Amino acid sequence: MVPSIIVLAAVLGAGAPADAVNVTAKIMNQSWGPGGRGQIVIEIVTGEGWMTTETGLSSPLLQIKAPPSAKLLGKVLTSMKELKENEFVFSPYEKLLKDGRARLPFTLEKYPDDAEHFGLTVLGYVSKKGDKKGYFFRRRLELPLKSQAVAKEVDATDSSWGTLDVLQIGDKADDFELTSLEGKKVTLSQYLGKKNVIVSTYRAFW
Repeated sequence: MVPSIIVLAAVLGAGAPADAVNVTAKIMNQSWGPGGRGQIVIEIVTGEGWMTTETGLSSPLLQIKAPPSAKLLGKVLTSMKELKENEFVFSPYEKLLKDGRARLPFTLEKYPDDAEHFGLTVLGYVSKKGDKKGYFFRRRLELPLKSQAVAKEVDATDSSWGTLDVLQIGDKADDFELTSLEGKKVTLSQYLGKKNVIVSTYRAFW
């Protein structure tokens, strides 16, 4: 029997309104220079009437790209299964923000260049209080590697940092074509903007 991969296609619900969630990040430090320590303080604040929800993710997820001159402190895990322990895993480093905030310690390996910054992506789901429907959000920030720096929000559609050349949650997929069980050709663009699309892949033998 030949193994087959069946892919069922369609794009889940609309994104959250801009005022539904706000993400801030800043650097706190006592000293600055090689060997010095600091910490990134990051916080998610929901708008009036909104709350984070476990729809899709158990809690908001933070993805971090550290610049060359900084080293994040924490246990680097070896599998996605261990992410439930709320530590870092792989690159870009990832961390669950269980209570909507986190303090991430780091050390300076050397004096940073002016252009160096931390790349921060926060993604998750929010919902209106009393409403079971969840809305996806993704916020991307650049935090300069400078003493007492404050992050600025940048284009959230770009998630190119890190070493994994894969789509991240919330990325726009390229158009693709698949064959349905009835033998018909189906493209993503046929449904884009018209219906929700779910892509499910599993292996079967027959």
